[in-house]
Amino acid sequence: MHTRIGLARYWCTAQRWIVAAVVLVSLPLTAAGYAQNTGQAFPAEPDSRFVADLKRDADRAYDRGDFERAYRILSKSLSWRGDKYSQYLLGVMHLNGKGVARDPALGVAWLRLATERKHPKLLAAYKAADATLSHEQRARSQLLFDELENDFGDRRVLARLIRKDMRELRRATGTRTGATDFLPLSIVSLNGRRIPGSEFYGSIRQRINTRLGYLNGVVELGEFELVEDETTDE
Repeated sequence: MHTRIGLARYWCTAQRWIVAAVVLVSLPLTAAGYAQNTGQAFPAEPDSRFVADLKRDADRAYDRGDFERAYRILSKSLSWRGDKYSQYLLGVMHLNGKGVARDPALGVAWLRLATERKHPKLLAAYKAADATLSHEQRARSQLLFDELENDFGDRRVLARLIRKDMRELRRATGTRTGATDFLPLSIVSLNGRRIPGSEFYGSIRQRINTRLGYLNGVVELGEFELVEDETTDE
């Protein structure tokens, strides 16, 4: 049994069989664990209460054997957020045919995506499963991984979050660059607290800088580009 608790979620004795590789994987993952293995923690978007509830729902569905429901939540609601444990579970489910058709090549592609932040237990699970593929399956898995990385990889996740914050700055300032000459004097938060505009929008700029710094320091930028005029998060 495992539990996720808010932003400091962890998994206690989270044991999953990867049948294709006959490997038992235990995953006590934490945000600190990611930081130790990448040099800096992934600057993710904090979980809302709704997202935290989705994670608990997926975990409980998996633990009680309702794999179709777990797969639906993991694939539709969590994988695109860059949640590596969710991406790992999708790989396990494809490897074992739980809640979805068995597809070892796709399962290994998901496991590989889950290793982006170099967590050693995820790397071990991926390598063990990859070793069971045939030459043809491995070639197909590479193509599937390329597609998954483009849609759900860390570059995609951070680019989406950066665009979201840039749009917020543009809405506040009326400029494409987010210039701060005419920021609102204060902002009322959802809990009713009044926050100085300089503090609120300063934190947004800091998030953008942190995420750009992570991309530059940890993730290969490649042909990374921000399209400022996008109007959706996806």
